[in-house]
Amino acid sequence: MQLVVNHQRVSHRERVALALAHGGGVGQIQIAGVWASVCGGVPPDQDLPVFAEPMPPGPDQGRWRRIYVEIDADAKVASSEIIGWAGVDWARLMFADVDALGDWRHNVALDGRADCVFWGRDEEPVAQALEAPRLDHGFGWLNLAIGHAQERVSTIEDARMNGWKVAIDFRPHSHHWQLMQQVRASTSESGTVELGVSKRVDS
Repeated sequence: MQLVVNHQRVSHRERVALALAHGGGVGQIQIAGVWASVCGGVPPDQDLPVFAEPMPPGPDQGRWRRIYVEIDADAKVASSEIIGWAGVDWARLMFADVDALGDWRHNVALDGRADCVFWGRDEEPVAQALEAPRLDHGFGWLNLAIGHAQERVSTIEDARMNGWKVAIDFRPHSHHWQLMQQVRASTSESGTVELGVSKRVDS
């Protein structure tokens, strides 16, 4: 047995198809080194609800015990089987239609605008120096033209170079921003974004 280097690039969409074919409808892939599970046979063009069950009172209270998509509310579970793992990077766990991800714009401002938010040990003196308004979480500016927002980020980065301790979050009005707007405002820390026609991403 020997390993042969495949010099042809394989898209994530093709990886999903290969995993489903190899696993008979289920499988596992890696995306940028993070594990993701894939499952076929989900009814298309249906608005499937997503549920989350919290951990009971105890040391893990405040975390989620399980998150799942309900395909048939009237069906009974006959058996359970582990088909793979889902890694969480950047504190996100997502259910997505794999074809919808082709329309996903993670860091591209869909309306040409962005938010610039900062917080941390020196947030108040930095905000005072830059005349930045207070927001729900930290300080900064919302709904700026993309170029103006980038200038604000550069200004705050200059303040950090001078010893100020703040974290910066540059938020283009992308699909990720749309989702995180809901996550930050929701008690369940969740949200849904529709991409294209009858395509959905839940986080």
